Amino acid sequence: MFAKARAERRRPDAAPRGRLFSFAEGLQTLPDRLAARLGGALRTETAAAAMRPEGGGWQAAHRQGAERFDRLIYTAPLRALQATAWPGAEALGPLREIVHPPLTTLWLGYDAADIGHPLDGFGVLVPEIERRFSILGALFSSTLFPNRAPEGQALLTVFIGGTRRPELAGLPEAELIRLAEDDLQALVGLRGSRRFAASLHHPHGIPQYDLGYGRFKALLAEAEAVYPGLYFAGNYRGGISVSDTLENAVETAERLLAEAGA
Repeated sequence: MFAKARAERRRPDAAPRGRLFSFAEGLQTLPDRLAARLGGALRTETAAAAMRPEGGGWQAAHRQGAERFDRLIYTAPLRALQATAWPGAEALGPLREIVHPPLTTLWLGYDAADIGHPLDGFGVLVPEIERRFSILGALFSSTLFPNRAPEGQALLTVFIGGTRRPELAGLPEAELIRLAEDDLQALVGLRGSRRFAASLHHPHGIPQYDLGYGRFKALLAEAEAVYPGLYFAGNYRGGISVSDTLENAVETAERLLAEAGA
């Protein structure tokens, strides 16, 4: 599976890294397909409370008990790792300094005729100097991907919060929608009432790759060297996008297989 993914990525006609992509039924398709492939081997709601080296492998303890594995790939968010008891916890203490600002995503649907802009592009990103706007930006989702809105309608994905305006991310949904629509009136000529609205709040959003982030990646690499058979993968290592995370996952799996002699 991993070799096939790497071969596909290396094809001359393969899409460039960083290109937006999705699935006909949305990104939920990816975890659903992975879950189907794993079958009975997949267990949810079994977060590791502790992990430790044991007999050349690793033991992971969770609320259903404890299990031994030859190797562990840790892909949970860093805040979960910081709550997990294991021998390297103190050495990785500085990872707490990585900032994960809150972020709220809004999905707003309108009649296309009620938007003055043709929405013939990627979206709009609001530069930091434009302090009069509350939103960070908006994607023209129904332009980017098919079947994201009914015929004659448009779907916009709006982001609020982040490092720039973290205090806004936790506001009630109605207030966030009001702020977003005020901005959309100026940015894309919104002039009609919405047909659809949904939101998702992330209290700990995207890890910030600030200046000096290399020391955090070095700590993770050092922990893997000190504790053989343990690997770390996630959006805090190798990039935050879905494509970056997939690339990181494939590279981690290939490294594990190589070290296992497979």
